[in-house]
Amino acid sequence: MKSLLINKVLIAVTTILLFVSNTIAQDYSDTIIKVVRGIQRIYSLPENNELSYFWSYKDEDGVITHIEGDLHKVTFAFPKEGKYSISVYGKSKETYCLSQSTNLNILVFNAGFDVDLGRDRSICEGDTIEVIAEITEKNIEGNYDKLIYDWSRVDTHSSYIKVNESGTYQVKVTDKYGNSVYDIVNIDVISSPSIDLGDDIIIEKGKIVALSVDDVFDKYEWSTGDEEDIINVYKHGKYWVTVTDINKCTASDTISVFYKGESSISGFVASLPTAFSPNGDGVNDILKVRGDLDRIKELIYIIYRKDGLKIFETSNINQGWNGKYDGEDVEIDGYIYFLKVIFDNEDVLTKKGSVSLLR
Repeated sequence: MKSLLINKVLIAVTTILLFVSNTIAQDYSDTIIKVVRGIQRIYSLPENNELSYFWSYKDEDGVITHIEGDLHKVTFAFPKEGKYSISVYGKSKETYCLSQSTNLNILVFNAGFDVDLGRDRSICEGDTIEVIAEITEKNIEGNYDKLIYDWSRVDTHSSYIKVNESGTYQVKVTDKYGNSVYDIVNIDVISSPSIDLGDDIIIEKGKIVALSVDDVFDKYEWSTGDEEDIINVYKHGKYWVTVTDINKCTASDTISVFYKGESSISGFVASLPTAFSPNGDGVNDILKVRGDLDRIKELIYIIYRKDGLKIFETSNINQGWNGKYDGEDVEIDGYIYFLKVIFDNEDVLTKKGSVSLLR
């Protein structure tokens, strides 16, 4: 975030030298000094012990006001914004004669800085934007390192706010002399687009299914890298798309595609091979569950003979059937399996099928 400290750091009381000689005959009527309301300045002449001084200022309406003090310098703060002139007369302490007066034009501002909240903006629903009170000086001497920020609609005194709702936001910035400036900005929250890829899909292995977005948008970004409104897929898994509308707002949706009988509704896989050969050669000797094993929380795995005799059962994901029953090798034949799996997202997959035992 941009710093709001003004680089020009000044003391609260600044000396303005009106004259450069020991007389007060010099004319400064063409000189304009810019100052801030409420900030005290020292208006000074070179010291001359032979003179007494009479100070005053005149406003735009011609009203003259005396400034207290009869020395070669006075300390004074203008009470309000406007155009003024300061006049000073010198009176000889010896002859009591008045010297020529000298004038200085003063332009007084309510504040020596401005605040800018930037242009009106639009954001997408669900997004947040920072609104920053940017401070710029008016080329006037002042000290702006202790500013107070008051915001409408938001209870904070920070130099910035975070906005996620439509509305008009105003900031009032006040310096330590009580001078304030204001600015407003309008924020409009735009509704995000809505998309629906539909329900999850079950397909046969080798089949192709089309996934599509019904509405028309400026941009489509699929998890496959495609950028069209319709894509064709033939593998199980999760697919998602992000769309961008004309306002640069986005929305996303996800759909799962899984093979019939092999995957859960979330696309997690648990299956058995269609054959195995428990002949001791170290290759495909054990009939074990395959798939997304790290997502399986519970399972029941049973093998039956064709006559219905249960010859193997386990609930251990790491245990498989070795082709034996009661310690003896079973015959080469087809066997029936039952498999029930509960995944860690509570999806349940139940399967029945046959497997061939080979030697």
